[in-house]
Amino acid sequence: LLPIYYSFWAFVNFLCNEIFISKTSNTLEMFAGSGIIGFILKKNKKTENISYADINFWAIKSIRETISKHPELNGNTWVSECFGGIPLTEKYDVIIGNPPHVDKPLEIPDFLPGFDPDWEAHRLFFDQAADYLNPNGKIILIENKYSSVYEKIYENIEKTYKHFRIKRKVDLDNHLCYIIEIEKV
Repeated sequence: LLPIYYSFWAFVNFLCNEIFISKTSNTLEMFAGSGIIGFILKKNKKTENISYADINFWAIKSIRETISKHPELNGNTWVSECFGGIPLTEKYDVIIGNPPHVDKPLEIPDFLPGFDPDWEAHRLFFDQAADYLNPNGKIILIENKYSSVYEKIYENIEKTYKHFRIKRKVDLDNHLCYIIEIEKV
């Protein structure tokens, strides 16, 4: 688990030092889990507005509880399978996320939740994401280096999803993950 922990902090540092160099107006943390990435961005004044979305009710409940105790972290929260529960009127400059990293159920350790069978959550995400991004908006996701997600989703993203192009893929040295930056065109 430690390489995942360090990959997470490498992702947060990447966001703070390379994406959110100047304050961004409107950010969505998709696949938010406990919302920690959005909380860090908001606390460090890297974004003016933050919203959180996750399919897991308990994750969103946790985010709402944290916001109730720390109002400075306020933002919209949605229980949502990808964008299904988010009003279409919402538009973002940046969508960040830590989506499910495997496409088959995990056997060990069995307490890690979530997997994305045949990358369906990824496909659903990219089917809908362009409608929620402002012109020139970005998507920044952290992904598992050793899964098939790059070959199944990102390798052909420009052919499959005409609104997107990969700006860069950043391999995190000594980590299990890489960061993918995608621009809306």
